[in-house]
Amino acid sequence: MSTSVKLKFLPSKIKDKAGVICLQLIHNRKVRLIRTRFRPFSNEWNIQTDSIVFHSADYERNIFLNSVKNELENELQHLRNLIRMLESQGDYSTDELADHFTNNSMNGCLFSFIDYTVKMLKNNGQTKTATTYITVKQSFARFITDKRAVNEQTIIALKKMYLTHNVNLELTRDLFLFSFYMRGISFVDMANLKADNVRNGYIIYFRSKTKQMLSVRLEPCMQEIIDRYRNRTIDDYLLPVFTLRNRSHTSHLRTYNKRLKRISKMLGLEKPLSSYVARHSWATIALRKKVPIEVISEGMGHENETTTRIYLASIGQYVVDKANAKIIRLV
Repeated sequence: MSTSVKLKFLPSKIKDKAGVICLQLIHNRKVRLIRTRFRPFSNEWNIQTDSIVFHSADYERNIFLNSVKNELENELQHLRNLIRMLESQGDYSTDELADHFTNNSMNGCLFSFIDYTVKMLKNNGQTKTATTYITVKQSFARFITDKRAVNEQTIIALKKMYLTHNVNLELTRDLFLFSFYMRGISFVDMANLKADNVRNGYIIYFRSKTKQMLSVRLEPCMQEIIDRYRNRTIDDYLLPVFTLRNRSHTSHLRTYNKRLKRISKMLGLEKPLSSYVARHSWATIALRKKVPIEVISEGMGHENETTTRIYLASIGQYVVDKANAKIIRLV
């Protein structure tokens, strides 16, 4: 028996507080609700059509609501794909379906796909490549969750924010975008970039965490941010993070995260942005754009030499450059 899927809005019992959108599953007359991370207000949901309601007077809120609408469509599509997969394997329960959806995923069966790929690789005698996928799965299980990432529509909304009236928030937004464009460069590594890190069309730096050298092709969106702040930097730094009076990256990081929280409230985000969200978001969006897992890992930088040796040695700089261009090409 096929499973029916629909959206259901649960309003908050507290006045003027956002409710939550759930995915309602009905299978063999059993109902199961899966709570999503999307929390619109009651006046932003049409209970007759089970859809988002836009308010023309609030441009920035509408951008956010549109991102919610698009992401819900993605969630529904992932769920329907999972249902088809389970149906092809035989009978299943709503609990099994919900567990697959919430645990094996980027809310879409990523881990199930990895497990299947590992099995096929081992059957073909490709044990080294199978080990690569197992290592990547372990890394993603520890690292990437939807709670730490924002989707592409949120990045677009962030980019479109009109912040010229507040130079501090505008800089904070641009630093977050720059980190995202740079394949999730950490705040400390971004703050320490200098003019001599730019060589032959690439930004080359060593990750402070792992001491691994990374080369990121300088894309126009990165150059635009660098040029915008060229007259506000000191001592050949690429970006105006440090000042003559304060060169403590920890102090600036605290300020950066506080300002990101302010921006998050302006966008109506359920979870506030923070310095590491750019890195998680880059990887999450890469997965949704079907960038191969080993390319994502190469682009982000391996955690240690053992992992580096396991990963496919055939991945070239061009492949990673092409993947990053695909990811940051916001539409």
